[in-house]
Amino acid sequence: MRHILGKYSSFRYPRIHTITGFDIDAPPKVVYEILADISQYPAWNPYFVEIKGDSVEGAPLEVHIKKPNGQRATATPRMMALKPCQEIRWGGGIRGLFYGEHAYLISETVCSGTHVICQEHFEGIALPFAQMEAREEGYCLLGEALKARVKHLARN
Repeated sequence: MRHILGKYSSFRYPRIHTITGFDIDAPPKVVYEILADISQYPAWNPYFVEIKGDSVEGAPLEVHIKKPNGQRATATPRMMALKPCQEIRWGGGIRGLFYGEHAYLISETVCSGTHVICQEHFEGIALPFAQMEAREEGYCLLGEALKARVKHLARN
């Protein structure tokens, strides 16, 4: 029995990592507040077009995604982390089959602006069958929309 288990112990599930970063001319507190206010995503976010649920750790979410190619998807993760001015993370699924996490990592730049990293990790044997294309393009659109949202709120 040990021999059989040992034979498969090095098996790796298919994995995909996506990391996109951008700088915003606003303090981390402003950027964090916009990203943490998931109820307002329909007003500005072209990629995560709607998120139902509460910005509370452990809360179930319903995330509606509109890919740049027009395809839509829905995910049902849980809010995993809300660290003010540092991190927002949600994720879920079944490890081994299909599991994913999305995170915004927020840090202050030298010039008192904000650097945001959008990071995703997906893994599982069902990953090759998931429609995972256009994520990076979606995050670039999200970054531009977030910058526009910051400017819009600063004017009002």
